[in-house]
Amino acid sequence: MGFGSFFKKVGNSITSTANKAWNGTQKAAICMNAINNVRGNVQGHDPRTWMTSCAQSTIFKMQGPEYFKQCLENKIKTEIKDIKDPKKYVDSLWDEIKGGCN
Repeated sequence: MGFGSFFKKVGNSITSTANKAWNGTQKAAICMNAINNVRGNVQGHDPRTWMTSCAQSTIFKMQGPEYFKQCLENKIKTEIKDIKDPKKYVDSLWDEIKGGCN
């Protein structure tokens, strides 16, 4: 392989990696915007802080929607001791943001 081919191959690899990083950044920003627009509540509590924390953890650990929902359910259970059906709240909150956080 000549130097020209080598540099072209390395350049394409760098460009591809940069594009993936930029796409990930855009998706994270869109998701955070969707979370900021949530108007629902969980038994009088504003869930946006919990959702932001779970979204950041999900992105950092490169996980998907199921990880996010489990994280959110755990946060709700931790913050609201007498909650009967946290999964119902998680599903309702997910429905509000899933268009922006898929």
